Amino acid sequence: LFDSAVENKCSAELACARFLPTDQVAKQLAHLAHEVKFWQLKDERATKLSDLLNFGYAPAELIETLARGVFWNERFETYHASHHQKKITALEDLMRSLVVKNYISYRFGFGLASALLSSADACARILEGHAGVDIAVVLYKDGKIAFRRRDDCNLDVRTLAELFSGGGQPFASGARINMTITKDSFVDPLFTLDS
Repeated sequence: LFDSAVENKCSAELACARFLPTDQVAKQLAHLAHEVKFWQLKDERATKLSDLLNFGYAPAELIETLARGVFWNERFETYHASHHQKKITALEDLMRSLVVKNYISYRFGFGLASALLSSADACARILEGHAGVDIAVVLYKDGKIAFRRRDDCNLDVRTLAELFSGGGQPFASGARINMTITKDSFVDPLFTLDS
């Protein structure tokens, strides 16, 4: 959750600043949340915690553990390791589904992602995996769409998300279309996005 009125800070950052400014656990949680928010990861725990949520780890148990100041433990590691290969396979499937299209002077890479993948991971994989793509567009089965651009691309992807009643930041944004997307029906949402 983000508050656009307060410098787009996320709920973890706001809670720390307002209610627990000297609490070390709150500071660590705010730091980890900030890492995921901006996809500029310097702390691997942020990625792994995000993975746990995408892999279906019980959110209540995760919150309870984090609230005690335990940011990674053996149970988390075991769960993560048991699901990590599924994530690798999902990233490979994403790249196999990639369709690259030109719009004006930009190249868009469209991919269909598994629910196991966060939008940050999926978009990063497309941008890292295909040098010719300027903007990654990741679609999910439930109609969720994520947009992310390369650092040297000047297109504000927030304006793309707004076309579908979404929003976000100039470099990364999201929206939703009202359709179920599968491998077999992937051409239909591409046609909708084209239009």
